[in-house]
Amino acid sequence: MFKFTATPRQWAELEGLAYWIADNAYCIEKLPREEYEREEYNRHDASIRASFDALDRQGVPYWVQNAVIMWAQDWRREASEYMDTALARRNITRAA
Repeated sequence: MFKFTATPRQWAELEGLAYWIADNAYCIEKLPREEYEREEYNRHDASIRASFDALDRQGVPYWVQNAVIMWAQDWRREASEYMDTALARRNITRAA
């Protein structure tokens, strides 16, 4: 199994990605479709793309990015569980 230790800068960007993925999932679930498409879609899309670009520049592997996405898509779980704990189960840790 793969293992990855994120630098503080990489970890901060992963947290940003998790936030935007969870917020996007929440808005899709809670807002009427028209309101989401009109007000939230472009903001989420731009922020998520910016996170992907930053993570790519920092050399974060795609499997790590995908693990964060899969965890954060369930916004209820993201709101109730620490990211450190969730990602440690996937061998993704934060450097001290």
